[in-house]
Amino acid sequence: MECVYLDNAATTKPFSESLDSFVRAERDSFANPSSSHALGKESRRFIESKRRMIAEILGIDAGYYNVVFISNATQGNEMMLQSLLKRPYGNALIGAAEHNSISENGAILKRFDRKVHRISCPKGFADADSMIRKLDEDDRIRLVSIMQTNNVTGSVSDVYSLAESAKRLRPETVFHSDCVQSLNLGIIDFHQARKSGIDAMTFSSHKSYAPKGTGLLVIRKGLLPSLSIGGGQEGGIRGGTEAVGLISAYAAALDKLFSIKSEYNARSQRLCKMFLDSIRDIPSYKVLRDGCGEYSSGIVALCSRKLPSEVLQRILSDKGIMVSVTSACSSNAMKGSDNKLALMGYDPAIAKNTIRLSFGISNTEDDIRRTVSALADIDKEY
Repeated sequence: MECVYLDNAATTKPFSESLDSFVRAERDSFANPSSSHALGKESRRFIESKRRMIAEILGIDAGYYNVVFISNATQGNEMMLQSLLKRPYGNALIGAAEHNSISENGAILKRFDRKVHRISCPKGFADADSMIRKLDEDDRIRLVSIMQTNNVTGSVSDVYSLAESAKRLRPETVFHSDCVQSLNLGIIDFHQARKSGIDAMTFSSHKSYAPKGTGLLVIRKGLLPSLSIGGGQEGGIRGGTEAVGLISAYAAALDKLFSIKSEYNARSQRLCKMFLDSIRDIPSYKVLRDGCGEYSSGIVALCSRKLPSEVLQRILSDKGIMVSVTSACSSNAMKGSDNKLALMGYDPAIAKNTIRLSFGISNTEDDIRRTVSALADIDKEY
């Protein structure tokens, strides 16, 4: 029996159009885009055409934001946090439940005697009062980084109003948002981002039906966050030879994804509702959607009142259903690292017993029925 893949927040299966575009680009535009000969210049023109294409697809104002190709969102997040080290002083303010690429880089900043404050995130939602209080307490904060769509619970923080508040209090502060889980469902609005004062946003290709290995740093013109001095590519923001094939594949994936945006959103909402309605009939499971705010239809955090998350994940995997313990990156982190759900205020017992299901374009109603049936069987068996 074919497996049910419900781990799309970890990575998505690339569209065939994306893979075809990768092969064509690597065959026809293989030259180094930084080379000064004719083929190199052709590769450079090709990359720039894809940059313009992506900006147009996503509705990015290319006169205000630079669209910078990076290796992945982890690299972009690292660049933004470590940009503080280019300043003679400057502290950071981050969400309590950020992706590890934010929180672990915060630990690096501390080694250089920079303060890293945390904004409380009850149930996964960044708290505006907490942010304002921290900004009032430390006038040396120069970077605020808050994830828009939480990669564990799917909670959507209002980064637009948070950015407006931060800029009103500290106009000189850079506001960054990890928007990796926001792109596919159109949760991020680039016009609203500019209007509210968001300076930078990060994205990964493999979350949007393209191969792994590239991503976007959408950053306000004039900001140069990188500590890298090698190569000078991407306007000096991200050094290193651009991956022509991966960039082409990413553009092709976004082109297809946003051409079916309405259908994609409707499918995600339908499958999410179907799962939520069905799982309520099994009392040993609890959906973690008890916060005051909007949730993405692409991610559901589910707590078992009987089994630890690793055990439940293994049993489901044996039944051909692929889910995540929390997030793939978090599961790779050191055992001693903070549990994201506990940082959101959930009881440690809930935090240890929670799996994540994330829906994608290939999922069907039959996948939901099969998953709920499997969870019901596990409830009876244990």
